[in-house]
Amino acid sequence: MYLSHMKIIFLVIASEDPVHQNDLLAQTNTWVSSLGQDSRVIWLRGHGSTDYKFESDTLYVPCAESYQNILEKTVLGIRYIELNLDFDIVIRTNVSTYFHIKKLRHLLTSPLFEHDFFGGFIEKTKGAYFGDSVNLKFISGTGIFLSKAAVSKLSALNYLEFVGVPDDVAISHFLTNKQIQRIPMTRNNLSSTHVFFPSYFTRAKSSSDPKLASKRMHLLYDFYTQNTLYAKAKKYLQISRLEFDSFLRQPEPISKYFLKNRMIISSFIYAKGFRIWRMLKLH
Repeated sequence: MYLSHMKIIFLVIASEDPVHQNDLLAQTNTWVSSLGQDSRVIWLRGHGSTDYKFESDTLYVPCAESYQNILEKTVLGIRYIELNLDFDIVIRTNVSTYFHIKKLRHLLTSPLFEHDFFGGFIEKTKGAYFGDSVNLKFISGTGIFLSKAAVSKLSALNYLEFVGVPDDVAISHFLTNKQIQRIPMTRNNLSSTHVFFPSYFTRAKSSSDPKLASKRMHLLYDFYTQNTLYAKAKKYLQISRLEFDSFLRQPEPISKYFLKNRMIISSFIYAKGFRIWRMLKLH
């Protein structure tokens, strides 16, 4: 199968504030601990120096450490990886995302990913960032999957041309214009749905409770590492209880709940349909 021993680099946007540090520690103690020798995590930070600094698994790039500089940090990190490291796929992500490595590797061996691509969960923005007021589809920054060719193209992005544009919107727009194939992918989003289904890719972040992401990641890890169906069922109930409590702490009308999740459902259906269509076409 394609890339059966693929080298995956997870390029994780990180900062040194207490919340992100706590989430980073949760990742380190959960899914990162099961990466295997063919993959690695690189924590991406900015610093005041004009030089790159690579210490252990942390890459410091020559830009200020701030939320507004995420696109610049990403491009600088991508440039370093392309020039200095061996990889098959780079996944640009953040400290509040959980990956199930075995499921992820199985997915990426599909012929769907044989050619140049960038992929991830599809979202929409109403911002008229490029002179167009229509909804713009883009790959969510929780997980941007990049082939070697996509990495090479992205390293040439001039971040000064995208000031004021969200990093994931800018990356999607740029790579689309470079004619890199976009592959929609599914994702579990606990903060919006509060429903857990086993997936290779889960958004654990909570805007209302900074400590919730790390709790979720530990519970997900406990679920995936159980060896019996009974033990998994117990962990699933724990996850469901946490999500139910989280939902109750932020009550909202059912109509708003479904409206908020409409894009999630439609994106899920679109990704599944795209995969079926492409696989049929490949065969």
